[in-house]
Amino acid sequence: MVSIGSDINRIVAWTQRCSFAYHADEAAEVDALNDISCAIPQGEIAILCGQSGCGKTTYTRLLNGLIPGFYSGDLQGIHMTCGIRAGLAPVESYVGQVGSVFQNPKTQYFNADSTDELAFPRGFGNACMMSRSSFTSGIY
Repeated sequence: MVSIGSDINRIVAWTQRCSFAYHADEAAEVDALNDISCAIPQGEIAILCGQSGCGKTTYTRLLNGLIPGFYSGDLQGIHMTCGIRAGLAPVESYVGQVGSVFQNPKTQYFNADSTDELAFPRGFGNACMMSRSSFTSGIY
């Protein structure tokens, strides 16, 4: 059990006894996370590492709010990212709070490159999208 105590305002990701199983088909589920607990304070760097299939991508999907809404499955336990509880808020709530950039831009969640990935959640037309992406990438 991970206690957040009086540091609740400093915690950006809090996971308490979370398990997740993807709905693979009618007959079976695929277990991806099993009883995970952790707290990541603001300003800390967290590294997810491990063997292929150990749940790294699944955990980032949980951090980004893509689980359980976008990727359906059975979520047990409690997870909160920036005060947003997984399973209770739409994925749009996470847009201004969290994002991921992978080592290989071709493996982004939705788009082929990081510029398009930055623009994806904004829903703007092409010219406006490029302007916003340029601005956003300049911040970081």
